[in-house]
Amino acid sequence: METVNRPVGPIELWISRLGPDATRNSHSCWNTWITWLHEQPGWETATPESLLTFQENAKGRERYVLLDLLLDHVQQKGGTYVSMIVRLSRLRNFWLRNRVEIPAAKDWAPKPTKEPTRGHLNVAQVKEIIIHSSLRDSAVFLTMFQAMMDLERFTQFNKSCAEDLVKHIREKGIDEPFRIDFPNGRKKNRDMYYTFIHHDALQAWKTYFERERSWPKTGPIAVRRDKLKAPSKSSIEMIFSRTARKPSD
Repeated sequence: METVNRPVGPIELWISRLGPDATRNSHSCWNTWITWLHEQPGWETATPESLLTFQENAKGRERYVLLDLLLDHVQQKGGTYVSMIVRLSRLRNFWLRNRVEIPAAKDWAPKPTKEPTRGHLNVAQVKEIIIHSSLRDSAVFLTMFQAMMDLERFTQFNKSCAEDLVKHIREKGIDEPFRIDFPNGRKKNRDMYYTFIHHDALQAWKTYFERERSWPKTGPIAVRRDKLKAPSKSSIEMIFSRTARKPSD
């Protein structure tokens, strides 16, 4: 039986390599953007295909027309500094993935309309969350708190450090801190940096490996119940929020 190669649309091509969280967020960004664009004079009938064609044929200063529209849209949509940078990056990636790149906004900085959300948990509350978590989630949360990781950094750690973490626990035990290296920092900090997890987090990983996960050789450190894939960022966030709302025994 012959395989039929169906044509892939620009949106499908754009999201084809994204995970579930990124796919959902990128779709949301695009729908908000295209709705806004249709309200702008001269762009009422714009489609993904026509936007690619416009940029592909643009010459000189015309190459910056869509970039300026994107910047206006992101600023009008507002948000925190980080969320506005992420929104612009997601949208520009549509053109990049379709091999029609929009210039970078090198001279632009967003004007945030919201302050970043700040945590208000104290040490006792963090301990309660850890106590009421599963073996896997205890290891995840302890790692994030001890190493001061956000979800993005934890995802990087989870996907790339299995072999090193197992080797450290087996050869050096859980009393010597485990160093985690990242290729770059957050926001505009592009320098390499490192952090550590200590006894409590290492003990949690050891217990998780011995009682539930088994010792990983490759792949993610923390896995879903089906043991096939890593938990998504949204699922970790949801589990944390749900656990944090549980009453203490």
